[in-house]
Amino acid sequence: MKQKSVLLTGLIAAQLLLIILLGAYVYEKWGTQFALSIGSLRRENFQFGQSAALKNFFEPAAVPGGRVEVPKPYPGWLKSRPTYTINSEGMNSGKEYAVQKPSKTFRIITLGDSWTFGFLVNTADNYSSQLEKQLNASAACGGTHFEVLNLGVPSYDIAYSAERLRVRGEKYSPDLVVWLIHDDDFTEPNEFIVSRMEQYKSEIEKSGETPNMVLKVSNGGSKYEDVQGTKPFFSGSEMNIKIAARMKAAEAVRSEWGVNGMMRYGISQLNRFRSTYAGPLVIFMYPYLGDTREVHTAVQKELQDFVSQQKNASLLSIPEDLSKIDGLLPDFHPNEKGHAIIAKDLFTYVTQHHLVPCKAL
Repeated sequence: MKQKSVLLTGLIAAQLLLIILLGAYVYEKWGTQFALSIGSLRRENFQFGQSAALKNFFEPAAVPGGRVEVPKPYPGWLKSRPTYTINSEGMNSGKEYAVQKPSKTFRIITLGDSWTFGFLVNTADNYSSQLEKQLNASAACGGTHFEVLNLGVPSYDIAYSAERLRVRGEKYSPDLVVWLIHDDDFTEPNEFIVSRMEQYKSEIEKSGETPNMVLKVSNGGSKYEDVQGTKPFFSGSEMNIKIAARMKAAEAVRSEWGVNGMMRYGISQLNRFRSTYAGPLVIFMYPYLGDTREVHTAVQKELQDFVSQQKNASLLSIPEDLSKIDGLLPDFHPNEKGHAIIAKDLFTYVTQHHLVPCKAL
């Protein structure tokens, strides 16, 4: 049965605050000007109260008519104005999927954050949509119909992706789960950052100082820094304060937990996920993307150790550096070409490792 959104009167103010802070969180996390989009970060675009385990958990709500457009003015480096088609289950998908799996159907669920969601590309161009199309078009996979259900949501971490599968995806009885995990899914746990953001926002406002957040690109990724005397990424003081507050919250968690603590928390959430879903699992990673080498190495080791202890799990590292082959947008999300490369890599991997009912090519 479809989960109902909990919109109790006493929670409205807190939810509206969370949406505002969530916008700043997505902006800082990926250095983009438009999260799900700034014009769409309204209460009616999200469902809250879906989870007893995670107090700040949220999901995209179904959109009447299915269409959500990035609002004008959109970034000049986008070739066109992206449109997302959100189905009745809040998936960025052009299709509706029956809960009861049709005969001769192999069902895949994709998990992850804005990369999996398909941020700033049309729904048909995200890697989940492209993987579904490739599988169904392949002569090697004849006789089986494939469905790829996209459960990615911008700003999700490990705990939120695991919960998304539990409350939204488990009923679809997936035959395979494919999960994109980034380094910051370990280092920036939503529950511990979002809950602290208002505290730091209040402290900054009381100090009378106005942060000047500048987006800097280095080490293959992007990061905000407070640099006075230069043009900020956002012109308004409010967004600069929100981004600075989120950064302080993330830094506090890193300082208190250390790398080992962050790794332990991430693995604990993966273990919780496996208690819900014990079927075939592919975790895949993108090459080093702007965090510290220490963190990236630690995440690789933890994920390799995790899958080695599982009966039917594997780890794939995407071989291409999309930034070197024109596969990333300026904000470090994949463009159409980047999503096509990811879909191709996943198609090759799942067919060659006999994870889908296809002949290896």
